[in-house]
Amino acid sequence: MTLFHGGDIRTASEQYCIPVDEWIDLSTGINPEPYPVADLLKKIDLKAFERLPYLQPEFLAGVSSYYGNSGFLPVPGTQNAIRRLPSCLADLPVILPHLGYQEHVKAWQVHGSACSFCEAEDVEKAVVQIDALLDENPAQHLVVINPNNPTGLQFSVEQLTLWSQGLSQGGSLIVDEAFIDLQPQKSLLSKPLLSNMIVFRSFGKFFGLAGIRVGFVFANADIRASLGEHIDLWSINGPAQVIVTQACRDSAWQKQARINIHDAGQKTTALFHVLFAKCKLIQSTHQALFSSYYLPTEQVDLIFQGFAEQGILLRKLPTGKSAVSILRIGSIDCQNTHEIKRITEAIQGALARYYGTQ
Repeated sequence: MTLFHGGDIRTASEQYCIPVDEWIDLSTGINPEPYPVADLLKKIDLKAFERLPYLQPEFLAGVSSYYGNSGFLPVPGTQNAIRRLPSCLADLPVILPHLGYQEHVKAWQVHGSACSFCEAEDVEKAVVQIDALLDENPAQHLVVINPNNPTGLQFSVEQLTLWSQGLSQGGSLIVDEAFIDLQPQKSLLSKPLLSNMIVFRSFGKFFGLAGIRVGFVFANADIRASLGEHIDLWSINGPAQVIVTQACRDSAWQKQARINIHDAGQKTTALFHVLFAKCKLIQSTHQALFSSYYLPTEQVDLIFQGFAEQGILLRKLPTGKSAVSILRIGSIDCQNTHEIKRITEAIQGALARYYGTQ
């Protein structure tokens, strides 16, 4: 099956001959109601565009306040750091989830590390597997996506800390918290980091501003310095620093956004329930910014194709089993009644086409 990266509207536009501006993008896990920047852009001092973008004190302070930790390296999107991190750590084997954001796996494989894989859908099975792998050899790195995208699997801070404490000979616990903003109390950053903990945080998903390409790596000073050697100077542009600073300080917007995202997730699940109630649904998981539906691969292909033909981009993902795939659906914009009408019509069309009902 053809796979589109999340948010790749341009490729979808070319394949389905539908103009980019006419697409509804449900293929990502990005907040559909982004932090408002229109008025802010008008107020940005022109010097932010004119001067070389050295990291500004107010930017660093704003980020520190929001995440509750000042030991971070700003990066132009966490993908940039994920790709470079293996070369900054001890040359050890690495344990990764068998399902999850696959750029982690690619980075370690390109580096030449010996990779082993653990359960990514059941917490109890994952704990047993990881414990066994670390008992056999504690001199490893451990990569955790928390919560996992697309499976939703999530570990407690206490469990992650135990694993971190059990690593030896330079082993690091690497935790990707791209989707943790809705439950900050479950972040590793809610407590002081141990010296071998590395945390990736994505700014764009919760704030809905993926286009400005800002992320953060929280780690000890040595790792930050080593990783920083691979990050280009002036990597966070001036206007982006202004926007991030304002958004990180806007606690009122953050509080309301968490409410809105939760509501949007529930409404999206309810909207699609009528369709998946008719499918051969194997299982489903739900995060506030996306839901993942496990279906026979042929059904995933049919639904994806049918929606794409109507200018609605979903995300299909392999599970490692050819007969089963994941259809991942991001949250709707509850304020956009026109888009909701189009999605509803697409669902009704799918019911009529594949199941003879509406």
